[in-house]
Amino acid sequence: MGSKLPHILLVVCDSLGAKHLPMYGYSRNTLPSLEGMLEGERWAVYRNCFSTAPWTLPSHASLFTGLYPSEHGADGVKLKLDRISFVEILREAGYATVGISSNHIVHRSFVKGWSDFYEVYGLIPSNIVMARMEKKFKTNIYKKGKLKSLAEVVKENIFSHPVETAGLIANKIFRRWINPVRNSTPLTIKTLKIIDKVKKSSGDSPLFVFANIMQTHHNYNPPDEVKGKYSSTRKRIETSEVQNFYGGIWKEEDLRYISDLYDEEILYLDKILKQLTDIWKDGIIIVMSDHGDLHGEHGCYAHMFTTYNDLVHIPLLVRWPREWEIQGEITKLCQINDIFATILEIVDSPFPTPKSSISLLSQTPRKVAIVQSLDVNHKITRIKKFLPSFQPNRNMQPMMSVITQDFWKITQRMDGSIDIYDLNQDFYENHSLESPAPDKTELLKALLEHFKRELHYRPTPLKEEEGEGVFLS
Repeated sequence: MGSKLPHILLVVCDSLGAKHLPMYGYSRNTLPSLEGMLEGERWAVYRNCFSTAPWTLPSHASLFTGLYPSEHGADGVKLKLDRISFVEILREAGYATVGISSNHIVHRSFVKGWSDFYEVYGLIPSNIVMARMEKKFKTNIYKKGKLKSLAEVVKENIFSHPVETAGLIANKIFRRWINPVRNSTPLTIKTLKIIDKVKKSSGDSPLFVFANIMQTHHNYNPPDEVKGKYSSTRKRIETSEVQNFYGGIWKEEDLRYISDLYDEEILYLDKILKQLTDIWKDGIIIVMSDHGDLHGEHGCYAHMFTTYNDLVHIPLLVRWPREWEIQGEITKLCQINDIFATILEIVDSPFPTPKSSISLLSQTPRKVAIVQSLDVNHKITRIKKFLPSFQPNRNMQPMMSVITQDFWKITQRMDGSIDIYDLNQDFYENHSLESPAPDKTELLKALLEHFKRELHYRPTPLKEEEGEGVFLS
């Protein structure tokens, strides 16, 4: 794309759904600063971007590898990828590659190729041994409880890996006070400072920075400067979904209040994004999400269950170099895994691009978007830990969706049930079509079956007994 490699800043705003943003039709101006910049600067707004999965682990794996979940294999228990990531390719191309994460699922060992990685959610930087210990802890946490699970990990590793064991314990203690789920604001501010420091020290060498920011991840706890902007002054309710949503405690007014808190978190995030654009004056800025959040829609809360657009329609805002003359509203279909092919094209890499990833700079249109939910046992296990008699509803099972260029969508659940939607009329899928045109129905079913075969789609059945897995609460 040019003789000089551009600096690249990639910001993933964890759990930020397009549904709650003004540039995607939301009634509240939750991003006033960014909205103003979109009108006056060289930003491109990709109106129809979709994740590949409804939660962090598989969607980030798709981001870094260009692959769909059934291709890269990241599910509830896999915390390290064995696929080539674009981070490695950037490093080979001469970039300094810096990662910053507020989410413990996205850690330094998740993919290879980092020059440096800041795990701002913990005191002690993780390594492969600590990641393996964390996986063991998370695997057993909902069957045995936190203390017993941690005790087992410590007993197994204290003599063979004393430093890593001490680091794991220190990080657990640290997260009791600074937890990105309960309050991400301190980590967001820390991330901003790290990006500023790294950018100032980079010089002319090409720099890539990735940041996962948890500001809009539940449980929502907006800072004082925005609290009350949309929400009432009532006493703050506890936003743990297990006991309250799935236990039937929350009422409609509670869910509206929670949605208001979410909007206030976005309003604070707007301030952070404005500061990031001031820091990153040259090069490329990519602002996106890994998925959204649900506040009762389709009988679910937060994320991981379902492939409805409320959850998988994500923002994608890009500030391209001025000389590329790419700006304004772009309506073509795209997905989170297209970032892989885009970055390879930016740096003119000879590395082959998977069929699943299509560059945003390409003239070749994406014909379908595909969303997969492979395994939900880890979340159901967590719910049943608190609610033993809980029975999942029809949306709490593995499923796969295909969205076409003309914006029709077909979703098949693991039980075989199928929903078809005309997204041109019903974008957030409130009413499944009972009798769509036979030709359209057959075409959509054929597409779905084709991609299930091509992508080796093999979802994990729901388990009767307690399952295993990792879930970020």
